[in-house]
Amino acid sequence: MNRITIKIKADKSYTYTVPYGKKLSDVIRNNRIPVGYPCAGRGICGKCRVLFVKGAPLATSRDLALLGESLCAEGYRLSCMAILKENAEIIVESREDIVVDNNAYRLPFLFEKKSCISSDSDDGSMRLVSSINGVTDNANEGDDRKSCAYKIGIDIGTTTIEAVLMELKDGGMYEAARSYSVNHQKSYGADVISRIENASIHGKAKELRRIVCNDLEKIITDLLTKSGKKLSDISLCVISGNTTMLHLLLGYDCSGLGKYPYKAENLDARVLSLQKTGLFPESQNDCQVVIFPGFSSFVGADILSGIYEIINLREYEDKKGRHIQADTLNADDKNDNISLSKPFMLIDLGTNGEMALFVHGKIYCLSTAAGPVFEGGGIRDGIASVKGAISNAVICKDGEERSDNSCVTSRVMENGYRLKLWTIENGDITGICGSGVLELTSELVRNKMVDANGLLAEPFFENGIILDEEKNIRFYQEDIRKVQLAKAAVFTAASFLLDKSRVLDSSVNIHGEKMDIYLAGGFCSKMNLARLRSLKMFPEQLYDSRYVDNIRILGNASLNGTVCFMQKESAVGMEKAVNELSAIKKRNNEINLSMEDGFDDKYYEALNF
Repeated sequence: MNRITIKIKADKSYTYTVPYGKKLSDVIRNNRIPVGYPCAGRGICGKCRVLFVKGAPLATSRDLALLGESLCAEGYRLSCMAILKENAEIIVESREDIVVDNNAYRLPFLFEKKSCISSDSDDGSMRLVSSINGVTDNANEGDDRKSCAYKIGIDIGTTTIEAVLMELKDGGMYEAARSYSVNHQKSYGADVISRIENASIHGKAKELRRIVCNDLEKIITDLLTKSGKKLSDISLCVISGNTTMLHLLLGYDCSGLGKYPYKAENLDARVLSLQKTGLFPESQNDCQVVIFPGFSSFVGADILSGIYEIINLREYEDKKGRHIQADTLNADDKNDNISLSKPFMLIDLGTNGEMALFVHGKIYCLSTAAGPVFEGGGIRDGIASVKGAISNAVICKDGEERSDNSCVTSRVMENGYRLKLWTIENGDITGICGSGVLELTSELVRNKMVDANGLLAEPFFENGIILDEEKNIRFYQEDIRKVQLAKAAVFTAASFLLDKSRVLDSSVNIHGEKMDIYLAGGFCSKMNLARLRSLKMFPEQLYDSRYVDNIRILGNASLNGTVCFMQKESAVGMEKAVNELSAIKKRNNEINLSMEDGFDDKYYEALNF
């Protein structure tokens, strides 16, 4: 067989000898070069483009459609379409996407609102400024570390992995370090369906497990480096995530997740050793690893963890007197003492939009395929929440805007309106993330630059909205269509959840009760909810005066739930803490939208703005 030599320049330079006719994306994946394939290599997203310095194959129809004649003439190709037939030199425009979140939500009963660590002591060391009981405790008082424990909470998201290292000492708890990383399984698709298919149909289960274990080991090592700890110091690791991510981590068969009736292999809470998870196989650390339970194949541990956080918040607020007439839910299990005062809805805006309604002691939950738009996926110039990503947008008539120098860029659009953009960490524009996508679309609708059907007005229809002229970063008509699909899925699911719960339980009277709405999802912390009303993404009821003051943003509720578990486990022990998770799981009543009459009609109606 003829063989050829290729040189690839990415994070560093690589040289490979490969068979004639090999697909470039296979070489990239097999050699673990950091390139994402949001569409799983189907040639429909355009995000895997590379530059051939020499040896470029002929441009395919997909190359021309997604990159254009000009870029193709320069040597750009989609790596998932490029067949290697001669020696080549290739530049991969790779970037390690480390997600940042300077507005991470901190649990009020563990931390002060703005900072959980103070470094204003005389020696510059960290000091605990808020404890579980609300009593300030000096973490460096004395030198006795016998009662000290270090625990790690992890949320494995489809797009992002986030972890936190907590220190528990003498009844107090504080954050010692936090770390973020992109989930490098993205090389096998941006959504769970693509990864299920790759694991169960294309034989990539072991590779996907290796990738996530590698990501977790790196992120844990980063936590330890930041805090000056060793792996042997860790006594507990608590992991949450959606069902597919946890199945891939534990090496479970994913085939049942991708076909009807969508059965998971295991949804129970599990207490394992570190080695059983596949992490740090050479380590002698015998710390326990708790895997959160999930509700179903598509309403996973991340939602249960979010509910667990809210329950802990409610208990804290009850004690503070903010909620009166708290109800204790009676159950056979004496450990099932969940305290609540009124209904709440949890909406997790991610690739797989998941929702839960807790009312009268029951949990009604569902999932809907929102797609990766909320995390910047599927958008032509969309990126994750990294430095330089457009996170917020305002459009106003030129000359009528308020004086505001905080935006990164302000430019007059072709129709005379002014576009103002903000980016994460005020970095130079590199693309647009989920919160920016939603705010920009809503502003376009509000200013009638997008009509009710989702069509961009002239002069933007053909070439899109210019976000950065020098880098040719734009927002296109096709991007708005993807926003429509995502927001319609969320709107329809939320409406069905409210309506169906009343049918299943005649005692449910959401309209007559003041209900808290909790929004989860890392990008939510960057959203301005008032600017999203024009999208019609949530039922108008949630903007009712009775509710608008009760919409609360949790950030990564899945991760926060793992922190709540650490505190509870330290207070009552492992068995009781795990039983409490199982008690929440037993209250689930899942609603399957695919089986609901009228869903398609309501979904198509919800596509309009």
